[in-house]
Amino acid sequence: NIEWAVERHTKADIAKMRSIIQQAEEAGDDLSKFFSCDVDFHMAIVEAGRNDMAKIVHQVISHLIFDIISRAFMNLTDKERDELLRDIISMHYSMLDAIEKRNAEKARQLVNTHLSRFMHFMDGEILTIKWYTEPMSGEPFILLINKRFFYVDCGF
Repeated sequence: NIEWAVERHTKADIAKMRSIIQQAEEAGDDLSKFFSCDVDFHMAIVEAGRNDMAKIVHQVISHLIFDIISRAFMNLTDKERDELLRDIISMHYSMLDAIEKRNAEKARQLVNTHLSRFMHFMDGEILTIKWYTEPMSGEPFILLINKRFFYVDCGF
């Protein structure tokens, strides 16, 4: 949950997230490195939230996400891929800014946008994606289903 990162992050957490985004920018055409940075950035958000259960869940699902996104990127043109990579980096910087400024509302809004874009990007891939709002907390979560995996990601 990004709100935990907003509330609980340290300067070291912010520096780590910023470094990961910079590494993603420097990845160039190395999509494997970019995807690793993407997974690492989201893990850094989870770690900044200091929630061990969220960390375990993220570790389990990150491998699936890495594989799915890698395959989906192969279906894009060079121009589409470059635009999407720039968009992801920009979104990550915006999320980092909201976390650093302890702006939970903005962070939540950015996560919702990020998840929505992810769902749109993955539309038509080898999985079914449903986006729900948890009834008690109002938190968004994604249900991803493919032939072998099922998981729920509560925000980040």
